[in-house]
Amino acid sequence: MRESEVTDQLKCSFRFLALSADQAARCAAQFGYDRPPRANVQGTGYCVPIELVDESVSDRIRKFLTEETIDASNCDVFLSILTEYDTRIYDVPCLVTKLIRECECKLTVSFTCIIDP
Repeated sequence: MRESEVTDQLKCSFRFLALSADQAARCAAQFGYDRPPRANVQGTGYCVPIELVDESVSDRIRKFLTEETIDASNCDVFLSILTEYDTRIYDVPCLVTKLIRECECKLTVSFTCIIDP
């Protein structure tokens, strides 16, 4: 990959990790998720990631969790970092820490460093 193809990216999303097929369909419709929900790795339900773009998404996530009675252990906040740098400091949006605290879910981080030879 050429240097110009890689940018320093931090993406944040909230993932529903074990929804039933009906819940996944409702979640996808409510959040405008345009891809079909995919089965989770364990094969125990469907995963639907919701990009954290602003506070209104946070409010809708909390409402969906309550309405669908989803356990916090079946969700996470996912941070994905794609970078060309092996050392970097990232400011995590306040929305992320707020969701973790209020929803009592875990944080999952993916760090991918792409270095050209």
